Order: sequence, then structure tokens, then C-alpha cells
Amino acid sequence: MWATQQVVTANEQVIHRWLAQSTRPRLVIEASWPSRSEPVGRVLLQAMMLAGREPADVRSARVVLKRDASSPHGFVVHATFPVYL
Repeated sequence: MWATQQVVTANEQVIHRWLAQSTRPRLVIEASWPSRSEPVGRVLLQAMMLAGREPADVRSARVVLKRDASSPHGFVVHATFPVYL
């Protein structure tokens, strides 16, 4: 939940432009917090797995927004997940 709110807040202008000027049904946004002490999740990329490595702590997240005219903000969060940026 923390990561979702932070990504949305960091991308407010992008979201406003998407809602006002685009007809795309979805928007993908990202943010990272390299100095954050706690990771927001763990990621295991296929190449890492094939190399025998363990999942890595990450401090970045991707959020997928979906247009929703019935939502007060004009969108809903479709998904949020940790990413390796």
C-alpha cells in the first residue's frame, strides 16, 4: 500500500495528462527509493534464477492504473508489484 501511494504521488502530473489527453485504457508508472532502508519487495529475474542467484531486495515499484469513470479520481489501481530498475 505504501509503495502504491508513493508511486501515484510521484507521478501526479503524468496521471493528470493521461486522464486529460489520452484515450489509453491503462497507464504504467514507476518510482524508486534507493535510500529507503526497507525494501518494498523481492524480485527474481529469469537470468538471475538461471545463474543460481537468490531473489534480490528491491526499492522500486510499478503501478498499473486503469481508467474508471465511476471512480472519484477517474482511475483505479489495477496492479502494483516490485520491480528491478
